[in-house]
Amino acid sequence: MLTVNELMTIDPDVVTPRATLRDAVICMNQNGHRHLPVVLDDNQSNPRLVGILSERDIRLGVNSPLINASIVNRMDILDNFTVGDCMTSSPITVSIDFPVYQAANIFVLNKVGALPVVEEDEGGLPILRGILTTTDLLEQLALHPDAEPASLIG
Repeated sequence: MLTVNELMTIDPDVVTPRATLRDAVICMNQNGHRHLPVVLDDNQSNPRLVGILSERDIRLGVNSPLINASIVNRMDILDNFTVGDCMTSSPITVSIDFPVYQAANIFVLNKVGALPVVEEDEGGLPILRGILTTTDLLEQLALHPDAEPASLIG
């Protein structure tokens, strides 16, 4: 059975809750990401996951009807709001040995595009080990265009 470990991105780019939205957007644009795991920066070797930031989270924050629609104000928002202001706290996560077909079900049922991959430390805190995206699943399908879907994921 294909597991998350076989498709996930190991050591993904991350941001901290204190980073500005501008910093997050720059990282996403430069690296072609649509999601960034949000971690505390207190432990580089075992980064503790505290959230996830998606393009949608940023769009909702910047395009809020409560905020004036001018470009200047949107740029101010990127500089004056942090990742912690817009991120999704406590995102849905999976473990390294989680079956890919079940991860695919999570994507569909919850309408999310990425799942942080975590292991719990001794205290039960989520430590980021990677990220699985819908793009990872599509790349797997593209590598095996003639395979039956069940053979790709189960």
